[in-house]
Amino acid sequence: MRFRSAVLWTIVLLAAAHDAGGQEAVPSISDISSSLGKQDYDAALSRTAILLKQKPEDARLWVARGLALRGLQRTAESLESFQRALLLRPGNLVALQGAAEAAYTLDDPSAKKFVGQILAADPANPVANAMAGSLAYEAGDCKSAMTFFQAAPGVLERNTVASLQFSHCLVLNAEAARAVVILEPLKDRDHQDLVAFDLASAQYYAGKFDQSAATLEQLQKQNVDTAQLWNLLGADYDKLDRAPAALEAYRKACEKAPDTPGYYIDLARFAMEHSSVDAAVRILNAAIDRIPKSAALLTVRGSVYSVQGDATKAEADFTLAETVDPGSGYGRVGKSLLLNDQGKSSDAELLLRAELKKDPSDKEVEFFLAETLLRTPTSANNEEAERLLKDVLKDRPNDSNVLLALSKTHLAKHENQAALTLLQHARELDGDSAPILNRLLQTYRALGMKQQSADVAAQLRNVIDQNRDAELRRNRFQITAGSRQDAGSNND
Repeated sequence: MRFRSAVLWTIVLLAAAHDAGGQEAVPSISDISSSLGKQDYDAALSRTAILLKQKPEDARLWVARGLALRGLQRTAESLESFQRALLLRPGNLVALQGAAEAAYTLDDPSAKKFVGQILAADPANPVANAMAGSLAYEAGDCKSAMTFFQAAPGVLERNTVASLQFSHCLVLNAEAARAVVILEPLKDRDHQDLVAFDLASAQYYAGKFDQSAATLEQLQKQNVDTAQLWNLLGADYDKLDRAPAALEAYRKACEKAPDTPGYYIDLARFAMEHSSVDAAVRILNAAIDRIPKSAALLTVRGSVYSVQGDATKAEADFTLAETVDPGSGYGRVGKSLLLNDQGKSSDAELLLRAELKKDPSDKEVEFFLAETLLRTPTSANNEEAERLLKDVLKDRPNDSNVLLALSKTHLAKHENQAALTLLQHARELDGDSAPILNRLLQTYRALGMKQQSADVAAQLRNVIDQNRDAELRRNRFQITAGSRQDAGSNND
């Protein structure tokens, strides 16, 4: 994505008039500026090369060389030239801006440093703010990205990718109506399919379901036939009370992406709302046959079984969901989680015991060893797991995951009331955790607490719906960080 300033060439011309010491300018440098202004980059590069032989320490010439190379799409070389200019004249705004743009295009980590230096010298610089917004977006920091993008309205109007990124952040932060305002004129100027699709997504979240459907139907006429389109169209039709059309759209989404759990979840949810619980179960059964290790599908089916009052099937699905998605990324215990996921609990146990021997005070290893022991339900394992978890709890009394694991040790001994106390505390700490709600639901059922069971089942369904909605808000936008060069090629 290129963020070239409209005043950049003017700055170069002005910079050519005077050198750093106020001495009379080299007359022939005006020829280079003229070539740059006419976008005759070959001539500018040739003339700069001649002058650099005479004045290799002239920062203006290195800036001009960088601009010429940038114009010739020799971006890496242009970055080197701008960096050389900055060595000679630190803080030169033109060199900084050129370096920032080149580094950004190359996905060079120095881009953030250059952009920061520009904003330190010129906080209102729209080009730097736009680049800072994109960098923040790609780092997953929408809050900062929105602040930067709002300071660069003129640049956004000329840059498709930055506009899409800003719009996505607005939707994620419940400001979809503002996203629509940005994307509607963009669709008329830039006819990429992703612009229209992102507009349809923003229109949906802004409550403009008829407009969203119309945008998607127009895309269909242009032979766009993706699972994402059909899924969003199903959501639109559902909101417009067009149930048969919505059902067909959801089904087509599943057909287009048969290995994507989320589309089956949406179809099952639609079936529950418009048909029957049994229809939802049939859909989920078919989906799980195709994707047997989807924790999301198993959890949803478990919640549906809970609605039906089938605690045994619900518990089985919840337990299996925990087994197929144990999570990872915990540093040195990651390997143990992988072994558990592969059904090699004994190997994982040996690995964790070896780690614990190295450092008996390591609470993280204690926790995962306890989790591993609970996978093989014996009284000895349960007793050791309980001891380990109580030790971890001393250091992490408000860790909902530890409370959840410890509740399992009590449930294994049929100490339902003790388990319930732990789970209620865990729920207070993390009321949106599906595993906690799953376990709490089964505990209430075991204690015969029907009303509490119904309340938790309803909350669990709401959590699943909210999680799915959040997933869709993230994924219904097609803009990606890898489209810098392509998206900017016609938006200078």
